[in-house]
Amino acid sequence: MIGRATRVGGVAATLAAALACGTAKDLTPDGSSSAGGIPERYVKVETDARAAYEASRIAVTGTVVDTDGEPVPDANVTLDAATAVSGRDGRFSFADMPRHNALLQIDLDGYRRWVSAVQLAEPAEISAVNLGRLPLDAADPAMSRLLFAGDMALGRRFLDPDDSTPRGEMPPDDPAAVIRVSHVGADSVTVVEGVAPFFEAADARILNLETPVTANPDTPHENKQFAFFTLPESLDALTYLGVTAVSLGNNHVYDYLESGVADTLRNVDAYGLGRAGAGLDLASAIAPWRFELKGEPYSLISATSIAGVGRATPLFVADDTKAGAADLRQSALVTATIRAEVDAGRHVIAMWHVGNEYTRTVSDYALNRAQLAKDAGASVVIAHHPHTIQGFSRVDGMFVAHSIGNFALDQDRLDTMVGYTLWLDMRDGVTSNGQLNPHVNDEYLVRPTTGELADLTLRESGAVSDRTQVLLGAQGSHGWLLEDPATRVTTTRHVEVPIRLDRAGLAHLDLRNVREANESVSVLRVASGVVTSAWLGQDLMRFGSFEDEDVDSDQLETPHWYWGSAGMPCVTGAYRGVQGFCLYRRSTDKTFAELAFRMRVRLYGDAEGEPNRDMTVMGMARGDNAGMVELYSRFLASYGDKEFGEESLGTLETGTYGWTPFAFDVHIPEDIPGVADPVADNPRAMRLFVASSPPDNDTSEVALDDLAVVAWIAGPLPLHAAQSVDFPNATDFLRVSGPAGTTAMVDVTFTRVLPAAALP
Repeated sequence: MIGRATRVGGVAATLAAALACGTAKDLTPDGSSSAGGIPERYVKVETDARAAYEASRIAVTGTVVDTDGEPVPDANVTLDAATAVSGRDGRFSFADMPRHNALLQIDLDGYRRWVSAVQLAEPAEISAVNLGRLPLDAADPAMSRLLFAGDMALGRRFLDPDDSTPRGEMPPDDPAAVIRVSHVGADSVTVVEGVAPFFEAADARILNLETPVTANPDTPHENKQFAFFTLPESLDALTYLGVTAVSLGNNHVYDYLESGVADTLRNVDAYGLGRAGAGLDLASAIAPWRFELKGEPYSLISATSIAGVGRATPLFVADDTKAGAADLRQSALVTATIRAEVDAGRHVIAMWHVGNEYTRTVSDYALNRAQLAKDAGASVVIAHHPHTIQGFSRVDGMFVAHSIGNFALDQDRLDTMVGYTLWLDMRDGVTSNGQLNPHVNDEYLVRPTTGELADLTLRESGAVSDRTQVLLGAQGSHGWLLEDPATRVTTTRHVEVPIRLDRAGLAHLDLRNVREANESVSVLRVASGVVTSAWLGQDLMRFGSFEDEDVDSDQLETPHWYWGSAGMPCVTGAYRGVQGFCLYRRSTDKTFAELAFRMRVRLYGDAEGEPNRDMTVMGMARGDNAGMVELYSRFLASYGDKEFGEESLGTLETGTYGWTPFAFDVHIPEDIPGVADPVADNPRAMRLFVASSPPDNDTSEVALDDLAVVAWIAGPLPLHAAQSVDFPNATDFLRVSGPAGTTAMVDVTFTRVLPAAALP
């Protein structure tokens, strides 16, 4: 293990002093480097390569079709700022597009607007992208499209990056804040403007406003761990998006007690937004908000099951004499409210704040509350509170979205960084189809996402969805929920992957190298009998490919990593995709260069109380006169400040070598018996660090790409016969065992499900 004492004061001191989150702009236009530790020869090579990449262009083609697969001519197609018109065969083309991700929009009278994110940040050797067949829905005068977004609050770290303002006080005006107190309205719009086109394409737009809205934060709930507020001018962001109504039935609307609820109601009303779920007493809190879409009557009912029970009073929910949120635990009242609306001929949208935070699976109580809504006659249930993406199901035919993640929230947890807006098409109170539009939290800005990040987000939801409600893979970085099986087609593809078992009798495979977009592993078959078992794994880190996968004006950005003056994202260091990360050293510099993942990676199953410690760090490395490079991990609690030591995971090759895979197991300590809080007092998370030593002479470069923290979540699978795997899933890694030093061939079947109209 590398001695910690020689590492410029250790990791904490290095991060505190120097490792601010860098960007691809660390190289200045004249070729000099603000990162002074990088040898000049590498600076020039990388500067030239990056300039050539950014100057190159890419062609884009696609075909507009209807839901029967027939070409649609004369459609107006917009990609970034460029426009085109589809021909008689439905085809359109853009010959000269910049290589940065963009939104694609298709408009034609008689059809629903198409909006999707498109990945154009492709490697330089890819000169053209074919988006395939893009099916437009015919505009149905009786069908309404409703957009639902997840949890939103624009306070706390939005206003105060350090979250250091004492409770009950207004943050100072901070020029470094995402939302400056002196520019609240305009800055709030900036947070959400990237996803505005998805809102514009819907007939109604509803989200969970999980915050008091007040300019007087002087009555905080003293017995809540987290109490935050949003300034009234931040509602400019909602009017900018055309939000129709907000759900207030959640466990934060009462963060500033009665006065905070009163301010919230007054401010929301002043902005002309519909609302449900909170009030000055129980009757007003549970009262529906009624609206019409295309002549059909709808009612929004909102309530929370998180009431503050077990904590010191006051509870978060309203009663006959107290303000607060509507109480979802009051089954008779909730049932009676829904039935009264149904009896009046209205379609009820139930927005329930329910479930367990940060979990992937749906709680039994959340399922119970969905069933209660169905039994009372509700048309659809949209749930929130976990802050993570969960799946979809049908409860006796009623559509349920169990959690669509955060929309605009300042949480600093890795598992809350992704979410999506959900389109649902409804007629006569019945949900037919849906569409998922993934987004990512990019330094608290909501940005559409593309590429493997969007694809993984969609497949993760599919993995925990009811199999009768299939989540379809990304086509233009979005997914479909198609109710009619006749409208979807399943395709399969077989790939043979050679393996060689190491001295420990193991082999680790990154299937992202052979998997195509939309696909999930569905069958494993071994061509010989040497392999005895296999595990399938999922990457928990998400951001280890160093790719730019969101849609914004920044190019070649690399989120969630810290680095110092001797490293940077590098186009010249890409094993796969556009860029990797490079660490550079001089032999005369005896300190250590470090790369650190900013966020803690929590164990798979941590939030469910079933932590899976079977993890491996995998990746690709290339060396040019490389000194020793050590990967190590620090072990932490799931939240809070407790640490549990660190582990050297392993070292990479030294010298000069081409792209080489590596795999190091992580040995996170076991839980400590009898602790007060299992997630705050046990080792349940890790942070990944890479430390690069100087070479013996001259200068060195180490390139890294496709880093992953893999949790082995399925296995061991016996492989005496073909093994089927439920799909869709997010398991992109394979570990096999058998006699050391032997070789075999694994046949992997990949499956995807797409709309029939999207297939050639």
